[in-house]
Amino acid sequence: MGYPERVEQLILGCTACGGFQRRACRRQGFAGADGARHHDSEEGAEAMVPYIYDASTPRERIDQDLAVRRTVYPTTEGYMGQVQGIIA
Repeated sequence: MGYPERVEQLILGCTACGGFQRRACRRQGFAGADGARHHDSEEGAEAMVPYIYDASTPRERIDQDLAVRRTVYPTTEGYMGQVQGIIA
């Protein structure tokens, strides 16, 4: 807030409400995350579909998004670090 002129654009990723009255992440929401690391990239991506897209999302949109995600897959260690951070 002290230097707004330093910011041209901002992208928020993996956001969650924090603070004193936050709601803890449900571990069962990440039930597929641990199993996903044991699959190849395609199987892992498909295993996560129910966790990262709303049930009403058209499959065409999911496929378009996955095509973009495939170009920037994180390492297993990086992804699991994100999951652990969300859970904690």
